[in-house]
Amino acid sequence: MSNVNTHHLSQMDILIVEDDIFNLKFISGILREAGYMVRSASDGELALRSVQVRLPALVLLDIEMPGLDGYEVCRRLKDAKDSRDIPVIFLSVRDSPLDKVKAFGVGGVDYISKPFEPQEVLARVATHLALWKAKKEVEGKNLQLQQEITERKRAEETLQKHRVHLEELVAERTAELNRRVVEVEELNQGMGKLLKDLQSTNHRLSDTARQLETSNKELEAFTYSVSHDLRTPLCHIDGFVHILIEREAENLEATSARYLNAIAESSDRMGHLIDDLLAFSRTGQVEMQTWPVELNELVKTAQTDLSLELEGRRITWEIASLPAVEGDPALLRQVWVNLLSNAIKYTAPRAVTHIQIGVVQYKKDDIENRKSKEVTIFVRDNGVGFNPQYAHKLFGVFQRLHREDEFEGIGIGLATVQRIIHRHGGRVWAEGEVDGGATFYFTLKCL
Repeated sequence: MSNVNTHHLSQMDILIVEDDIFNLKFISGILREAGYMVRSASDGELALRSVQVRLPALVLLDIEMPGLDGYEVCRRLKDAKDSRDIPVIFLSVRDSPLDKVKAFGVGGVDYISKPFEPQEVLARVATHLALWKAKKEVEGKNLQLQQEITERKRAEETLQKHRVHLEELVAERTAELNRRVVEVEELNQGMGKLLKDLQSTNHRLSDTARQLETSNKELEAFTYSVSHDLRTPLCHIDGFVHILIEREAENLEATSARYLNAIAESSDRMGHLIDDLLAFSRTGQVEMQTWPVELNELVKTAQTDLSLELEGRRITWEIASLPAVEGDPALLRQVWVNLLSNAIKYTAPRAVTHIQIGVVQYKKDDIENRKSKEVTIFVRDNGVGFNPQYAHKLFGVFQRLHREDEFEGIGIGLATVQRIIHRHGGRVWAEGEVDGGATFYFTLKCL
């Protein structure tokens, strides 16, 4: 026991409970010389109060004392929660086995008989302090281990909660994904069905388009044939009516003369109708010859062609610089003739007619959204205009928005314009309002 290293134990607090002053000084001196911190109490009551003030690391307790004896003091120390773990070494002159058994029975850890042997005291004190310290270290480690176990359990519980939550999320997301998959499959089935329907519709539309194209060609051929075949007998009728009027003018009654003049006028209108129908048919049949065309030159040519209609009219022209385009000069000339003739006709009620020809100016971002190299031309007049509600009828064959007794015509001119512009890959439309003039637009590919 004398081999116990006391250096690391010397600063531990030791309480000596001894009523004999000589023994108290003797044992205190031994321990202090060894470097221990020592405090003392002369009876049991003082010892218990001293322990309550500050817990010692070890108690050396005399058995025979006035008042409370050592056994009772040890019992009370062991009954108290804070002091039950303090090791108690009994000091006594008694050396019987029964005394020692009783000492161990009330909680003592060792027994030193008087008179004291210094080396024995130091050895036993050092041993029990080392055991006490080791016990505290083990308890600390156990406490730390218990805390770690508690924290680990708490972490495992948290992890388990997260795992359960994650599994629930995975289950929810999986169910949602399965629903989405079902929806996508249903959508794909619907798209497949729609695609088949579209393909079927496209086939039907293609068939219809071919049939319509064939019908249009047959109709144009029929129109051309009928118009051509009608021209000869109509020329005969017109010729014979004029011969009758010239030869029998003096012999004809007023009523008969009026009838013949009506026949002549009707024949003349029929002739114009046939000419217009033939021109309209030719615009769909003639093969296009495209090359660069100067639009300003075509405007001048159209003005020359309409010189008879311009006689007696006060017309101001505002013609902008127009771009060169790619197209069929003959067909585009007809476009200008028809549009300018239309403007001249429907401005007849105006004292002064104003006709403007120009190019629509687009913003930069608008140009980027339009077709490549496309230019928009317009013809604007200050005529009687039209109800914009019926603008879609303007370009139909035989469509008129004014009465024949107001303005002559059969409704072929604008239909011809639309057909020619469509053949050039362009568009045509109109804007206007009643008694507020009209503006006609068409697009062509510029060079």
